[in-house]
Amino acid sequence: MSTRTTCLALAGLLLGPLAWAVSMEFGTFAPALFCREGPRWGVWITALAVVVTLAGAALSRRGYAAGHGTLRFAAALGALLALLLALPLALQLLATLVLSGCET
Repeated sequence: MSTRTTCLALAGLLLGPLAWAVSMEFGTFAPALFCREGPRWGVWITALAVVVTLAGAALSRRGYAAGHGTLRFAAALGALLALLLALPLALQLLATLVLSGCET
């Protein structure tokens, strides 16, 4: 199997949790930054995390189609994990759209 197939298969296992972790870390300290006038960076950062997570799922799906055996299982697991993590990220995106960060 090629390195490209391996990278595609593992994309969901890496990109999904990484995007979720960055979004969660940013969300813990960022509300202090969002409680002011100006652009709402939380919306853009969370939307980017959702896009990266869904891209990881799509890449893992492509790795699933190209892989065999254990690599195919890892690709399916990566795609499902990325889709699972896309749900809380989408809910966090909805919350950042509704709430301003200034609520106490």
